[in-house]
Amino acid sequence: MTKSLLSTFKLLAFCAVLLLTATHMKAQSKWDKKGEKIIEKSEADYKKGDYLTAEIRASRYLKKMRKQGNMSSQYYTYVSLLNTRYLQGLGRLMEVRD
Repeated sequence: MTKSLLSTFKLLAFCAVLLLTATHMKAQSKWDKKGEKIIEKSEADYKKGDYLTAEIRASRYLKKMRKQGNMSSQYYTYVSLLNTRYLQGLGRLMEVRD
């Protein structure tokens, strides 16, 4: 009886881990899709010369990512760099070093 209960517990634990992993991956892909959209829209605004709108879009995305604790996304770093460029375009950042 004890071995059966133990194996059932292990199976349930394994299923729980799989479910949590799948949920995290779905959430990650949601933020990745948002990151792609933000990059496209911000870059379009930047090319039109609307630096303020581009900076606002990028800042909002970064703020939401920080609030969710999702700073490991591949888009977080890229949007941070784009935001720096937008700030420089606005004159709020005087010098950007390579």
